[in-house]
Amino acid sequence: MNEANYPIRFGDMNELNTMGTELLRMTSADDQVRVLLEECDEDRKKWMTFRDSDPSLFRSYITGVGSAPLKGKWLEIDDEGNPALSVDVEGIPARDAKGVGLLLEPDFILPTLNIEISAS
Repeated sequence: MNEANYPIRFGDMNELNTMGTELLRMTSADDQVRVLLEECDEDRKKWMTFRDSDPSLFRSYITGVGSAPLKGKWLEIDDEGNPALSVDVEGIPARDAKGVGLLLEPDFILPTLNIEISAS
């Protein structure tokens, strides 16, 4: 990566820098979110995906800006990210006549993981 002048540095073969440590933390969080999905109750397993997890675990490496929560369940939002009123038999989100979706309660977010990884 250094020889190719890649603009981001994660450390070297001996040690991760702060950005490398953050990459490792978010990669671990991503893996653990997927494992937590297997522990959900059967009703949540029908609709929940890794995208429905707690967004506070993730942020941009470049800007540090955190991820924003979805406005609804991943499988029930439209292309603009707005919640749909329902999903038809083909799994396509349906909207009311005004194009307004249903605002969902945020109780479907997976629990926050406490992950600490430090640079050497």
